[in-house]
Amino acid sequence: MSMNEFLENRKSIRDFKSKDLSDSDLKQVESVISDINKLSKEYSVEYKLYNDGSKVYNALEGQGGYEGTMIKANHYIAMQVNEKSEEAFIFGAYYLESMITKLDKFKIGSCWVTISKASEESKKSAFDGNFNVDFLLAIGYAPNELGFGKKRFSSRIGVEDFVCDGSLSVPMDIDKLQNYGLDELFSYLRFAPSTKNEQPWRFVLNDDNFDLYIEQYKGVDNLIDAGIVMYYYKELSSYNNIDVNWFVKDNISDTDKFKYIASVNF
Repeated sequence: MSMNEFLENRKSIRDFKSKDLSDSDLKQVESVISDINKLSKEYSVEYKLYNDGSKVYNALEGQGGYEGTMIKANHYIAMQVNEKSEEAFIFGAYYLESMITKLDKFKIGSCWVTISKASEESKKSAFDGNFNVDFLLAIGYAPNELGFGKKRFSSRIGVEDFVCDGSLSVPMDIDKLQNYGLDELFSYLRFAPSTKNEQPWRFVLNDDNFDLYIEQYKGVDNLIDAGIVMYYYKELSSYNNIDVNWFVKDNISDTDKFKYIASVNF
């Protein structure tokens, strides 16, 4: 399955089979975590696998999860932010989303779990004394009836609604994107997940870069949204043989409605 297909069909699994992952699959998970930790340590972010799912679930039940409902799983991967900063949450999300892509190849389902409002005491109980965790990945086997690779249908904003030309107030002409060879990339990028599917990202063409903004900035959750869409932009570009890199410009300021995050070449 290509990255384009994966992103279009990506789904969160909120009901897992009650069985543990096999020993071989757990080794694959541990290997993925080890590889990603080598990259994420630059941002003071570390991922840890917790195999006692009931301990984590019982400690956090009623305090985190999807719309207040804790996601039950036999295993969880914690995103531990050792030194909190905007950059740490952005790239923490970037690498956790890359983990989802890698686990999918082993038919391991996953779901983001927000526990930022859970008490420090509950977090310490769940994570062996550590409370620097605001986000988890619940992982396990998806029920057979859900399967993988089924096309989902959901409302998504159009490319012209989140890609702008020179200014946040000027929608991008699709013909211009086609001339750049980026129309397909942004068409698939519409399927990138975000908090409550609000799709708060905006890309502004500025010379030979796109500047990424987050609309209606709401704090840490939107930093997570930014990290996720940055990951998929880079991966979709790679699948289309475009070499891109993210960087921060010093001369761009936030507006009343939008927060500048980073820029990317194309």
